[in-house]
Amino acid sequence: MMSEFQGFVRDLHNLAVEVLVVNSGIATSLSLRLTDGLTLGRSIDRGNATVDSIRRDFRQIGITPCDIQSYDARWTSDKPGLQQLVALRNAAHGNEQELRRLRSQGVTDTVTWTRSRLPVLHRIATALDKLVWDNLRQATGVKPWG
Repeated sequence: MMSEFQGFVRDLHNLAVEVLVVNSGIATSLSLRLTDGLTLGRSIDRGNATVDSIRRDFRQIGITPCDIQSYDARWTSDKPGLQQLVALRNAAHGNEQELRRLRSQGVTDTVTWTRSRLPVLHRIATALDKLVWDNLRQATGVKPWG
């Protein structure tokens, strides 16, 4: 589930970069260089889709996802759920001590527990999509997609 969410965040960032590059007026021959520059060193390419990595990567292209709460008021209560899922994903790579610590906090490495957090990821993804769309619309003056 977390790898799918990370893939969504990466795809959304790629799409945002594409919209910015296409609408920048830059020569087609330079668009690949600009795209590479806007995606170079992304946190999402090196690790999990954490609150910090999402902020860092989107800030790099001029979008501040710290305003995500204005798109879904549950962001404050959803953020810990995202952090728990990231911690569980990391611990599942063989860190038994961390798994025990998480289990003691009620975070279990079961399909049932993980699937119960699916609404958290859905709300975050929906809010992030709207936030990026609105930012790109404002920056470019055109509808970015859909």
